[in-house]
Amino acid sequence: MFQPQNFLLEAVSKNDIEQVRVALSTYLSKNPTNEQNEVIHAAEYSESRLSEQLWVQHDDMFIEKDSMKWTTDYLGQLKSDLRYNFSKERFMFIIEVGKKVRPYKGKISPSQTFEQPLRSTAPHSTPKPTVSRQDPIPEQVVDTGKSNTKWLVIAGLGGLVILAIAIILITQNQK
Repeated sequence: MFQPQNFLLEAVSKNDIEQVRVALSTYLSKNPTNEQNEVIHAAEYSESRLSEQLWVQHDDMFIEKDSMKWTTDYLGQLKSDLRYNFSKERFMFIIEVGKKVRPYKGKISPSQTFEQPLRSTAPHSTPKPTVSRQDPIPEQVVDTGKSNTKWLVIAGLGGLVILAIAIILITQNQK
């Protein structure tokens, strides 16, 4: 069962649509491959509890369908575009691109709970093992997270730029 993190709980409880969108963007940054459908569950949780629409109409901005052209830079651009146009189409596409350019690297999250299947890296179809609460959860860190830090810094700077532009536009519209 999905347990939202505190930053999402707080944003949803305040019915603050912008903070909810920021929280969902954070889920995308932390889990770009949508392991265990965490990002989708966070979006569904938010959407079901907000009094206003979470999603906006897609702006028909170009989306590269050729997965051979997808890169981590492109993923970053998509996340930046999401700030301007929080459409469900773009959100879901970011997850698709994230699975390709930031593939699962074998880190088992301590938040895995009873009867959640572990992701198998073997290409066969045998049943996947499960984790029970009594079993120790191995920590297999492959990704040091440095590239995540880079994207978080870029996203933060992008957010500041967007905020500055919004303030300028608002003050100009009030004149």
